[in-house]
Amino acid sequence: MSTAANQRHRFKIWLLRLLVGSSKPIVLLLLGLLATIPAAFAFKLANVIGSLYHAGRRDEVISRVRLFFGSQFLPHNKATEVWRSHLNHVGLTIVEMVRFYGMSHDELTDRIILDGE
Repeated sequence: MSTAANQRHRFKIWLLRLLVGSSKPIVLLLLGLLATIPAAFAFKLANVIGSLYHAGRRDEVISRVRLFFGSQFLPHNKATEVWRSHLNHVGLTIVEMVRFYGMSHDELTDRIILDGE
Protein backbone atom coordinates (compact mmCIF):
# COMPACT_ATOMS: atom_id res chain seq x y z
CA MET A 1 0.00 0.00 0.00
CA SER A 2 1.43 3.38 -0.95
CA THR A 3 1.95 6.13 1.62
CA ALA A 4 -0.92 8.23 0.25
CA ALA A 5 -3.28 5.24 0.21
CA ASN A 6 -2.20 4.34 3.74
CA GLN A 7 -2.88 7.89 4.93
CA ARG A 8 -6.35 7.87 3.30
CA HIS A 9 -7.11 4.53 4.94
CA ARG A 10 -5.99 5.78 8.36
CA PHE A 11 -8.06 8.95 7.92
CA LYS A 12 -11.16 6.91 7.07
CA ILE A 13 -10.65 4.79 10.19
CA TRP A 14 -10.12 7.91 12.32
CA LEU A 15 -13.25 9.53 10.89
CA LEU A 16 -15.31 6.39 11.46
CA ARG A 17 -14.12 6.13 15.06
CA LEU A 18 -14.93 9.81 15.60
CA LEU A 19 -18.46 9.29 14.29
CA VAL A 20 -18.99 6.16 16.38
CA GLY A 21 -17.45 7.79 19.45
CA SER A 22 -19.68 10.86 19.18
CA SER A 23 -22.74 8.64 19.02
CA LYS A 24 -22.42 7.32 22.58
CA PRO A 25 -25.96 8.42 23.55
CA ILE A 26 -27.30 6.43 20.61
CA VAL A 27 -25.21 3.42 21.62
CA LEU A 28 -26.48 3.64 25.19
CA LEU A 29 -30.04 3.82 23.90
CA LEU A 30 -29.47 0.73 21.76
CA LEU A 31 -27.98 -1.15 24.71
CA GLY A 32 -31.01 -0.25 26.78
CA LEU A 33 -33.22 -1.50 23.97
CA LEU A 34 -31.30 -4.80 23.94
CA ALA A 35 -32.25 -5.33 27.57
CA THR A 36 -35.97 -4.88 26.86
CA ILE A 37 -36.55 -6.76 23.61
CA PRO A 38 -37.12 -10.54 23.63
CA ALA A 39 -33.93 -12.56 24.04
CA ALA A 40 -34.33 -14.50 20.79
CA PHE A 41 -34.47 -11.29 18.76
CA ALA A 42 -31.59 -9.72 20.70
CA PHE A 43 -29.32 -12.68 19.98
CA LYS A 44 -30.20 -12.53 16.27
CA LEU A 45 -28.76 -9.00 16.23
CA ALA A 46 -25.35 -10.23 17.45
CA ASN A 47 -23.65 -10.05 14.04
CA VAL A 48 -24.87 -6.48 13.46
CA ILE A 49 -23.71 -5.41 16.92
CA GLY A 50 -20.31 -7.02 16.37
CA SER A 51 -20.01 -5.24 13.02
CA LEU A 52 -20.79 -1.88 14.62
CA TYR A 53 -18.31 -2.52 17.40
CA HIS A 54 -15.45 -3.36 15.00
CA ALA A 55 -16.42 -0.97 12.20
CA GLY A 56 -13.46 -0.23 9.93
CA ARG A 57 -11.02 -2.48 11.78
CA ARG A 58 -11.10 -5.69 9.71
CA ASP A 59 -7.75 -5.25 7.98
CA GLU A 60 -6.07 -4.11 11.19
CA VAL A 61 -7.32 -7.10 13.20
CA ILE A 62 -6.56 -9.66 10.48
CA SER A 63 -3.03 -8.30 10.03
CA ARG A 64 -2.43 -8.52 13.79
CA VAL A 65 -3.62 -12.12 13.85
CA ARG A 66 -1.25 -12.95 10.98
CA LEU A 67 1.59 -11.09 12.68
CA PHE A 68 1.09 -12.99 15.93
CA PHE A 69 0.39 -16.49 14.56
CA GLY A 70 2.12 -16.26 11.18
CA SER A 71 0.65 -15.92 7.72
CA GLN A 72 0.18 -19.69 7.37
CA PHE A 73 -2.25 -19.68 10.33
CA LEU A 74 -4.86 -17.61 8.49
CA PRO A 75 -4.73 -17.94 4.70
CA HIS A 76 -6.48 -15.27 2.65
CA ASN A 77 -9.35 -17.58 1.64
CA LYS A 78 -10.24 -18.24 5.33
CA ALA A 79 -9.96 -14.64 6.55
CA THR A 80 -13.56 -13.69 5.67
CA GLU A 81 -14.98 -16.75 7.39
CA VAL A 82 -12.92 -16.13 10.53
CA TRP A 83 -13.85 -12.43 10.51
CA ARG A 84 -17.59 -13.16 10.32
CA SER A 85 -17.30 -15.68 13.12
CA HIS A 86 -15.37 -13.15 15.21
CA LEU A 87 -18.01 -10.44 14.67
CA ASN A 88 -20.75 -12.83 15.72
CA HIS A 89 -18.78 -13.82 18.83
CA VAL A 90 -18.19 -10.18 19.82
CA GLY A 91 -21.87 -9.36 19.28
CA LEU A 92 -23.00 -12.36 21.35
CA THR A 93 -20.67 -11.32 24.16
CA ILE A 94 -22.12 -7.79 24.20
CA VAL A 95 -25.72 -9.04 24.08
CA GLU A 96 -25.07 -11.52 26.90
CA MET A 97 -23.49 -8.85 29.09
CA VAL A 98 -26.47 -6.54 28.62
CA ARG A 99 -29.05 -9.31 29.06
CA PHE A 100 -27.37 -10.81 32.14
CA TYR A 101 -27.01 -7.40 33.78
CA GLY A 102 -30.76 -6.86 33.54
CA MET A 103 -31.69 -10.25 35.02
CA SER A 104 -32.72 -10.74 38.61
CA HIS A 105 -30.61 -12.93 40.86
CA ASP A 106 -33.13 -15.79 40.62
CA GLU A 107 -33.23 -15.66 36.81
CA LEU A 108 -29.45 -15.67 36.67
CA THR A 109 -29.02 -18.61 39.04
CA ASP A 110 -31.66 -20.57 37.07
CA ARG A 111 -29.41 -20.27 33.99
CA ILE A 112 -26.32 -21.63 35.76
CA ILE A 113 -25.75 -25.37 35.66
CA LEU A 114 -22.92 -26.88 37.69
CA ASP A 115 -21.88 -30.47 37.14
CA GLY A 116 -19.48 -32.33 39.35
CA GLU A 117 -18.64 -31.59 42.94
